[in-house]
Amino acid sequence: MAEVVVQSGDTVEVHFSGFDEEGENVHSSLENGPLRVCLGQGRLIAGLEAAMIGMVVGEAKTLLIEAADAFTNPEHPLHGKDIIYELKILSLEKTQI
Repeated sequence: MAEVVVQSGDTVEVHFSGFDEEGENVHSSLENGPLRVCLGQGRLIAGLEAAMIGMVVGEAKTLLIEAADAFTNPEHPLHGKDIIYELKILSLEKTQI
């Protein structure tokens, strides 16, 4: 049986940690519990959402989100910074059509 992959419109539960260019942990779900989000609705930074597409439950990934795909709001304290993310998909709910 083939593994089910994450697609836009799916709801995922994911643990993540984000680190700035100096290696400082700038935010993480490890303290407050996993993030549950429906992909494709613009609720995450673009680069992070794009990285989850194609992953499978249990998969972990480390990636660099360049500033242009990270925090684009000039008011955000991480605006203009590259962020290194560690992700792990914990669960997946497929979109019902």
